[in-house]
Amino acid sequence: MGTILKITSYAQSRERGLREMEAVVRVIEQTEEEISNWRPESEFSQLNSHPVGIPFSLSPSTCVLMQKLDRWVKSSHGAFDPAVGKLVQIWGIQGDIRIPDAAAIDAALAESGFSHINLNPRKCAVTKTETVLLDSGAFGKGEALDRVISLAEKENYAPMVLNFGGQVAVWRMPSSIDIANPSTRKLSSGKVLQISYGSLSTSGQSEHARRIEGKEIGHILDPATGWPVADFGSVTVWSPSALDADVLSTALYVMGPKKGFDWATRNGVKACFLEKKGDLHCNYETENHFHN
Repeated sequence: MGTILKITSYAQSRERGLREMEAVVRVIEQTEEEISNWRPESEFSQLNSHPVGIPFSLSPSTCVLMQKLDRWVKSSHGAFDPAVGKLVQIWGIQGDIRIPDAAAIDAALAESGFSHINLNPRKCAVTKTETVLLDSGAFGKGEALDRVISLAEKENYAPMVLNFGGQVAVWRMPSSIDIANPSTRKLSSGKVLQISYGSLSTSGQSEHARRIEGKEIGHILDPATGWPVADFGSVTVWSPSALDADVLSTALYVMGPKKGFDWATRNGVKACFLEKKGDLHCNYETENHFHN
C-alpha cells in the first residue's frame, strides 16, 4: 500500500511470536491483493479498468467493504469519497506532485465521485456510470488492520501492536501513542494519547507536502473542489474499528477544524485537532485517554 508495516508481538516465546506475525503479514498481503492501487492485478485495479455500464462481480470481503464505504460517503456528505482516483492521478499524489491546470481538474471532477458507482449488495456487484477510479489511500490501511485484529481475536493471539504507516491498532496491549508533529511528521508534537483497544489514525498534509510555484501542496484532496485541503495541522481519530478511524481522520481533515470538530462531536466520534502552532483540541474530557 505504499507504506511500512511494523508489528510488535508480546508473545511468551519467539516461536509463537514469529508464527503469529507471519500470519499477520499474510492477511495484509491478501488485503493488498484485493484493494491496493499499488498492485495492477488487485481486485480494485481490475474494477478501475472495467468498462462502464457492465456489472463487476465482487469477492465476498470486498462486497462487505464496499457497503461500508458507501455508508461513510453518505454520512460524511462526501467529505470522504474513495472514488477520486482521477484527481489523485492528475495531481501526481503517488509520485511527483504537480499542479494541474483548471481544465484538467474540471475533467477529473466530472469522472470522480462514489455517486457514479451503483452497488448491488444482494448480487455483490457494482456498475460504474462513469470511468471513475477507486483509490484505497484513505481506508486501505484501516481495512487491513481490522482483518488482522479479527484474526487475532479468532485465534487468541498474544498481545501485539501494529503500526501501519502511522495508523496504530492494538490487540490486548494498552499503548501510549505520540502524535506526530503536524509540520514535520518525523518529529514529536509532545502530545500523547493512550488507547486500551481499537485503532488511532492521524491525517495531515506534512508527510507528502511539496512546495510548488510558491504553494504548499498536500496529498489530501477535497472531493468537492478537486484541490488539496488547506494545511491547518492534523486530525487524530480513535475508533474500535481501524477502518472507521482511517476513514474518519481523512473526512474530518477535509471538513476542516471547525466543521470537522462540530461534526465529530454531534456524531459521537472521538477526535483531536492539532494545530500547527501546537494547540490541541479534543472533543472529550478524559485527560488525553482514548478508551471506554
